[in-house]
Amino acid sequence: MSATVVFYLRGEISSAQHFDAESLFLSYCILVPNGWTCPEESKLCGTTHFAQQTRKPFGDEGKSISTAHLNQYFEAKLIAPVDLVFEVPKLMVEVSSLDWWQRFCTEGYGFTAIPTSPGHHSLTIATWRPVPSPMHSQAARVAQMRRFFIGGTPQLKDLGCSLADTQGKDILSRFGLCTISSGQVNVTLEVGLQGPKDGKILAKSTLLGKKMQSGRSDQLVSSVDQVIAAYLRVKSRMASVREAMKTMMDERQSD
Repeated sequence: MSATVVFYLRGEISSAQHFDAESLFLSYCILVPNGWTCPEESKLCGTTHFAQQTRKPFGDEGKSISTAHLNQYFEAKLIAPVDLVFEVPKLMVEVSSLDWWQRFCTEGYGFTAIPTSPGHHSLTIATWRPVPSPMHSQAARVAQMRRFFIGGTPQLKDLGCSLADTQGKDILSRFGLCTISSGQVNVTLEVGLQGPKDGKILAKSTLLGKKMQSGRSDQLVSSVDQVIAAYLRVKSRMASVREAMKTMMDERQSD
C-alpha cells in the first residue's frame, strides 16, 4: 500500500458582508482533487441557516458595514496519496437570498484554495454574480427590474467558466461574460496533517500552503470536470432547500 497523507479540516463560515439583500443563506462545497478520497463525502457539502444582515457604523463619515453572521461549522477528513499531496482542494460558495415575498436571488459565487499547511487560517472569499451583457442594454435593464420586483437572477449553468483549468490542455475562454462584484464571505480554518515518517513531504506541503496564501494559488486548481460535478451536487441540494423554504413561507402566509 502506498503512503498517504491525511488532512484534517475544521472550519467556520463566520459571516457574509456587503451584500444587497437582507436575508441570506449560503451553500458550500469542498472540491476534492482527483485521486484524493474523503471517508464521509456527505460532509463535503452543506447549507447554512438564514441570517439577517445588520448594519454597524464604520468610520466618521456616516458609513456602515452590513454583516450577516452565519456561524456555520464544517469539518472533513481528506486522504491524499503521497504523489498527489501537492494538489489543492478548493472551497466553493454560493450566496443566495429569499425574502418574505418569496423573491429568490443569487447574490454571488466565490472560490478559494484551501491551505494545506497546518495551523490557523483566515480566508476572505470575494464573490461576484453574472449580469446580462452589455450592462446598459435593454435586456440588462429588464433583468434588474425583474430582480427588484419579482426576484430571479442570471445563474451559472456551467461553473467551469469561473474556474479555468490551468493544468489541462484545453483553454477556457471567459470573453463576453459580464459580472459585477458583490459581497465577501469570511472563513476561518484549522488544518492538521498526519503523514509518513518522512518529514520532507509534510515540509513541502507546508511550503505549498504558504505559497497559496501569498497569491500563487491560481497555478494550482482543480479540473473543470470536477468543479462541474461538485456544482451539480450543490445545485441538487439547493433545489431541495428552495422547496423547503417555499413551503415554510406558504405556511406563514396561511397563518
